[in-house]
Amino acid sequence: MEEEKWKILILLLREIAKEKGITHWDIAVETGMDRAHITHIFNLKNKPRIDIVFKIASAIGVNFSISTMDEEKLDYAKLLKQTKKNYK
Repeated sequence: MEEEKWKILILLLREIAKEKGITHWDIAVETGMDRAHITHIFNLKNKPRIDIVFKIASAIGVNFSISTMDEEKLDYAKLLKQTKKNYK
């Protein structure tokens, strides 16, 4: 069951794109990906890597936010600085 959770996110992105009138071709042009690959992802035939999910989300105007379960405030600037330092 855990393995299938990615499908929920893809179905949500697919529905948002549909509501906005954004086609697979539009997403392909915006992301530089092949239209057929977008179609396979949206039809749940290909499990995308997280970077591909972010590209698709960006192409349809969706942003993700992260929060902790206990509502702890995160210092994004500090985390970004640490990330850049550790992963050059």
